[in-house]
Amino acid sequence: MARPDRIEWPNSARLALSVVLNVELFTSEKPSGFHQPVPSGTLAERDTLTVTDRAYGYNAGLPRLLEILARHGVRSSVALNGLVAERDPDLVRRLHAAGHEIMGHGYDQAVFLITLRREEEAEHIARTVAAIERAIGERPVGWLSHAARATESTAELLAQHGFRYHCDDVSDDLPFLTTAGGRPILIVPYSLLNNDFQFYAFGKPPLTPDEAVTCLRREFDVLYAEGARCPKMMTYGVHPYVTGRPGRCWAFEQFLMYAKSFPGVWFARRDEIAEWWLQRYA
Repeated sequence: MARPDRIEWPNSARLALSVVLNVELFTSEKPSGFHQPVPSGTLAERDTLTVTDRAYGYNAGLPRLLEILARHGVRSSVALNGLVAERDPDLVRRLHAAGHEIMGHGYDQAVFLITLRREEEAEHIARTVAAIERAIGERPVGWLSHAARATESTAELLAQHGFRYHCDDVSDDLPFLTTAGGRPILIVPYSLLNNDFQFYAFGKPPLTPDEAVTCLRREFDVLYAEGARCPKMMTYGVHPYVTGRPGRCWAFEQFLMYAKSFPGVWFARRDEIAEWWLQRYA
């Protein structure tokens, strides 16, 4: 992978910091064992624990996260399911009006692209694009697949729909250009490490909010130091029903305040990062 000889961010920033806010809807309400094992022989058709936990994200978590972002003047990239745009277009319009980027994040969070045939995946992407465009009058230019798991066809299908970049890659700390089906498309790498699922859901045991702040600060510190020689990018992925809890929101805000205390940090939406890169290094 060829790297540009010299990389610069706006205003000579050392680090581009990108917050990705995942706003999701699941059609499946069946018992999943997401939070704890489902008893064998269960007859329930609805996993009330998981369903209501996710609903918490909409009822309480998302307003908290948006308030924190607004208070600190940080605009995020919202990875959004097409279902959200269909069922709550007013929410999507409010997010867009507040300055957040609306990215494609699949149509239904209960469906992994890697379980679909190519024609089914093409329809999945097309429905997502159409739903977002109806809600805000614009087509999304960025994409993050469910769990960042793409198929061999995803990048080509995205390029056909005019997407400028996607995030289904965790292999670097900087964007890089690829081609798919003869069309160029930029990869703006995502992070499964700087991610609230890794901190609070997958950890065994899960991290406390204080420990999560420490992890984020250590990642920031190294990238910021490296940025003195070659600018870097850091991604922080959050979900309203995970980080939207009171103590975890505290950790989220603590990290934002820490990062803001350093000069030369560019708090950027991913479409801003992509456009900057494509204009100078493509």
